[in-house]
Amino acid sequence: VSQPAVFQCGRYQQGDFIEPHDDMAFVQAGGVEHSRDIAAVLHLTPDWSLDDGGTFVDYAGGVAHAPVFNSLLAFRVPRLHEVSPVLGREPRFSIYGWFLAPGRLYELGGVAAQQGRKRKRKKTH
Repeated sequence: VSQPAVFQCGRYQQGDFIEPHDDMAFVQAGGVEHSRDIAAVLHLTPDWSLDDGGTFVDYAGGVAHAPVFNSLLAFRVPRLHEVSPVLGREPRFSIYGWFLAPGRLYELGGVAAQQGRKRKRKKTH
């Protein structure tokens, strides 16, 4: 059985960030409504350091993950997280997206709304 997925490339330049959010969304795939179920981020920038920013901050786990080259970060949606501002001059590259599951797995406006936060700015080019 195949599980549909949606992935894209991200390029974060100096000053780019993503405010706290939970990744919840519904997507049509094959004429069927799906929920984002598992999120995944593959980090593609060599020689990245914590001083360069662009850190994945996991509020649910209380941990910050540096975008180490060729590392994969995966988690179940919803999960409150953000990407801190990129401080270095070099761009931060990644492939990110979601494996989907049929139906509505949650109600929208959950984790992030409970925290009183919304996605404001996302750089994805």
